[in-house]
Amino acid sequence: MAHLKTPKGEKILVDREDLPMLRQYKWRTNANADRSSKPYVYASNKGVLIFMHKLLMRPPKGMIVDHINGDVLDNRKSNLRVCTQKQNLKNRLPNRNCVVRAKGVHICNGKFRASIKSDNKRYDLGSYTEEIHAAIAYNVAAKILHGEFARVNDLSLFDTAA
Repeated sequence: MAHLKTPKGEKILVDREDLPMLRQYKWRTNANADRSSKPYVYASNKGVLIFMHKLLMRPPKGMIVDHINGDVLDNRKSNLRVCTQKQNLKNRLPNRNCVVRAKGVHICNGKFRASIKSDNKRYDLGSYTEEIHAAIAYNVAAKILHGEFARVNDLSLFDTAA
């Protein structure tokens, strides 16, 4: 493992064997404060944008590259996989603008409601008094429906002492 730095000092994780190729470019991130666009690591070569994850994986036409752990600064090949857009959507991070911490959970009538969508079908997973129980229901369904692309909730973030 190795890393490159952006002009802003951000560390980009890469594989050591990719350093000679990657050092040919000046890498940046396109993250902006209002989060109106998804951040990626990119460089410009004669006016053409080059995205690091695509350069490393070279996906065939119609396929995209997924960051398995959701960290776009982690461009080690062990964290990248070629997939379809549909598969990539299964690996989305939870909405950061919600009061609920868990992915697939929202509040309805004072209870935590769990749901998941797969193949254009929405599944209602029940209503729970505790957010962690709704998160568990989502995690189970995500593993069944999304398999290796499931992004599950980190249950250690919930205070279970209460």
